[in-house]
Amino acid sequence: MIVLKRQLETALNYEYVSSTLFFQMKNGDVKKANLDNEYALPNMTQNYISSIKTSILENRELNQIVNLSTADERKNVLYKYDLSRFPEKMQSLQDIVNWDDLPSFVPREDSLASIYAYIIVIHCENFDIKLYRKMHPINIYKKGMVMFWATDLFKFTNQDLLKLDSQFDFILFNDTWYILNLNALEREMGYDGVIKAEMQSVINKIKQLDLIADYQKFDHFSENITFAKKILKASCSPVLMLQAENIISFTKNYKTLKGKFTYSNDNKIIISSKEKMSMFLKVLNDDFLTSELTSKYYESLAKDVVT
Repeated sequence: MIVLKRQLETALNYEYVSSTLFFQMKNGDVKKANLDNEYALPNMTQNYISSIKTSILENRELNQIVNLSTADERKNVLYKYDLSRFPEKMQSLQDIVNWDDLPSFVPREDSLASIYAYIIVIHCENFDIKLYRKMHPINIYKKGMVMFWATDLFKFTNQDLLKLDSQFDFILFNDTWYILNLNALEREMGYDGVIKAEMQSVINKIKQLDLIADYQKFDHFSENITFAKKILKASCSPVLMLQAENIISFTKNYKTLKGKFTYSNDNKIIISSKEKMSMFLKVLNDDFLTSELTSKYYESLAKDVVT
């Protein structure tokens, strides 16, 4: 995290930092917004530089980068997008080769209501920083709702207005996406489909271990996004490197797991309910820990490997 903050700070200290605003439309197209260079553009640039400083550089609570594939219950972490697949709207940005060639947003032809998200590209010395913000209805002020002072009286605007709130959900830096707003990714971007696609390789590893008596219930529960996320999280678990008999023995002998599982005649775990599925995935994610100091037993959903 220290390295990332230092790199961002160095990039933003470039003397001639500028920015460009783009709109991602609901149909996936990306269009450039033409801005007033005298007032609007410099102010937008400074607003988003300040936002990066507030959200990341000067945020003392934000002190850790966690791979998105192993996301857990921790708050105040920056998630690094480490998956091979992207949600459709993010993939369309990945596919853009030359941002300078994108068409312009034309108010007479394009509607503010058709904007899905906006992207602020901050141009530093040798590279760009891209900020992604999901559009919300609150960002659009309908005509007739906003007044302005004109000489000696108030008038209503006769067209819709767009408000940029200077916040951002994701940041693309050094070819890597970092996620500040995990809710935006999970609820707005179709991330569920990515999780379910990515977890298939983990399921294959689990099945190769031959731990479970019958995979019918396991496969059914895997379609639940909560379980799917826990399966994906197990992709880096050292438990998947163990022998099946060692894992089975652990489930039978660990203090808080004794009697919790049932087994088939050939000594395989029977997944018969959501409760059993949940416990099994906790085992795979190595969530059952014992303190060497106090000999107490714990469940830990958020943990870091200490070397």
